[in-house]
Amino acid sequence: MNVPRPPAEVSLLLERNSEGRGVAVRLAWQSLLGTPPSRIAVTFDGRPLDVRNPSRIRLPEFTSDSIHLISAEVEFSPAVVSRAGLVLGAHSESEASSELTGVPVRLSSGMKVPPLASAGWFRKGKEPLHVVAVEKGPALVLIVRDTNHAEALAKLGKSGRTIFVPGEGGSLPRYDPDATRFENRLDDADRVRFLWPRANPAAGSEMPTELFDASRDFTGNFAGIHWLLTHVSHPIPKAPGERFADAVAIAGLQASSGYTRRAVVLVLGRETDDASRYPPNLVRSYLAKVRVPLFVWSLEPRTADRVSATWGEAEDVSSYPKLKIAFDRLKRELDSQQMVWLEGRHLPQEIALSPEARGIELVR
Repeated sequence: MNVPRPPAEVSLLLERNSEGRGVAVRLAWQSLLGTPPSRIAVTFDGRPLDVRNPSRIRLPEFTSDSIHLISAEVEFSPAVVSRAGLVLGAHSESEASSELTGVPVRLSSGMKVPPLASAGWFRKGKEPLHVVAVEKGPALVLIVRDTNHAEALAKLGKSGRTIFVPGEGGSLPRYDPDATRFENRLDDADRVRFLWPRANPAAGSEMPTELFDASRDFTGNFAGIHWLLTHVSHPIPKAPGERFADAVAIAGLQASSGYTRRAVVLVLGRETDDASRYPPNLVRSYLAKVRVPLFVWSLEPRTADRVSATWGEAEDVSSYPKLKIAFDRLKRELDSQQMVWLEGRHLPQEIALSPEARGIELVR
């Protein structure tokens, strides 16, 4: 599958003093949007650094006998975010190369994160890969859905509920339009992003490029999945030629390049026509290779068989109770994931587990 490169790429370059010690990093980037970043965040072992001058970000004092992780996240738009990592200390080779690869793993119940010394757990061919760091971090869920929320609202109902408020004459009924807003939600720092099945030429790009429209990111403490599905729409009215499969492929690319715990959710309803260039079976295979779990939800029982025939197993979410069951499965998947940072730059499909690995599997 000929999927384009990520729409933005970021790198961290280490600056050393006369003694060869790392004292600062330079953040460099390129983006197909041709616009400067809207947000830059760089951390040292999880602590934020001053990024007012991205060309020279000073590092705090650190000891070289232990491993330290520098992580950068650069946002160009709600749909274009890129991350990079650099490891220092413990005589790490990546002090020179500044190349790291994040790979999501799934832990068995009760299993702890793999120790940093377990370099033999991960391999590229016959070559063992060095584990630099392990982190839980926030999750990213990308939802591909019809550009209008009307069908989801009709099937799943409003988020309001009548509640009874104590008063002088007893309990009085009152309608709260957002009573269930925070039900079925992700953790506070986790993010949900809608990627719409509508592409537009990228303005300012030096080469012909299409970018799929996206919503802003909604954190778990903003609202739950039911509220988002029944409230969030594309601001422009729906148009013919929606490309669901292509949007799922781009969602998988964004999830993979974000180096976070992740999943893509495709929500389909009564209309299943798809003007995509890529067939669904090829898109599913691509997401598996870049290690992004795909969940397919169906709002319309009458088209569920058609959706399953096209996409494989589809979960019925045509009612609130059924949506809750599907969400719980999604949440369990995200909770089971950890991000393992490996030294070097590797393609997701090149990384494998060795026979020594126990209680762990690569996310697919």
